[in-house]
Amino acid sequence: MHRDVIDLNDKLFAIKLRKTQAFLDRLVRERGYEACPDAIKALAIDTGFIKDDLESAVRYAIHTKTPRLTYRIQFNPGRGKRFAGAGRKHAPPGRTLVHDGCPLAPANIPVQQLGTELPFACELAGTAYNILAQPFPFEDVHLIAATRAHRAQEVPARMIEQILREMLDLATWSPRFVVMINGSDGAGATIPWFHMHHFTRPADQPFPLEALAETQIADNNPRLVVGYPLPVVVVRGPIENVIQTLSQLIRAWLADYGASATMNLMATTAGCEHGETIVYFCPRDRRNARVPGFSGAVGGLEILGEMLAYSETDKHRIDCGQINAQYVENVLRSVRAEGFERFFLSYVAKR
Repeated sequence: MHRDVIDLNDKLFAIKLRKTQAFLDRLVRERGYEACPDAIKALAIDTGFIKDDLESAVRYAIHTKTPRLTYRIQFNPGRGKRFAGAGRKHAPPGRTLVHDGCPLAPANIPVQQLGTELPFACELAGTAYNILAQPFPFEDVHLIAATRAHRAQEVPARMIEQILREMLDLATWSPRFVVMINGSDGAGATIPWFHMHHFTRPADQPFPLEALAETQIADNNPRLVVGYPLPVVVVRGPIENVIQTLSQLIRAWLADYGASATMNLMATTAGCEHGETIVYFCPRDRRNARVPGFSGAVGGLEILGEMLAYSETDKHRIDCGQINAQYVENVLRSVRAEGFERFFLSYVAKR
């Protein structure tokens, strides 16, 4: 009897998954990929997979003396719940979890999430991906793009060009979104299965890093963003040019910096001509993963200038003015990859 019940649930989930895929495929044909993220979010709200509606999230503007640079603090207690997970920790009798129970492994999804999580299968630059809702979002629409086959959450030299292609394929879905990759073990990623974040901007306003870099970007040439507390390289231009420019730079830096190198990558097509993109590359040292006095890990969202806080201690420090511009800049400075500016100037001089 127990085996029959498992078979029945598997068949019901397969039907639901097939109908969801057909619905989203039809939406893509009729309205393009730009319509998908909102539909995926709506489906996840209806099934109950999204656990936080962001009603308790509050943003604070942190002004600086630098023109065009205003940091943001997002107090979001719901985001802190992600560490407890959104589904089962252990498989019920008759079932097993693979890859140490990783929530992004396709085989684990129906077991852990009880049929409430319905991935959208697609290809990004020829690689099979699942597009999933984020159960504990930090922006209004927040999705996860995870490879269907296991791949480590790393950006190795041999893979950098392909990873950039996948990232920029997703970025072309809509200029409303930012695509973000956090390197594992030191740059903000908490799940070792390869994935990218895909999220909207608050009230469609640029992130602080975007606003500062806007007037500094030179097409097809990598530039260090001036006036930011840690080194970030920005490149804008035709997608293929950006891929070649950045992949060469990142490979050279990985070879120079050694085993402790990791990174954050953020990409968008906002403000770009058709076929163009903007990519931000922040070199990181995996030994500088966390900052004393800051409750979260410093990932791509923080590099973009929006600090994510979720503890009551954080809230008290915000209300007391202890988390201010100096605090934000000290956090960002503390995770910098030392020596990158010297490497970058030397690299550019040799080009």
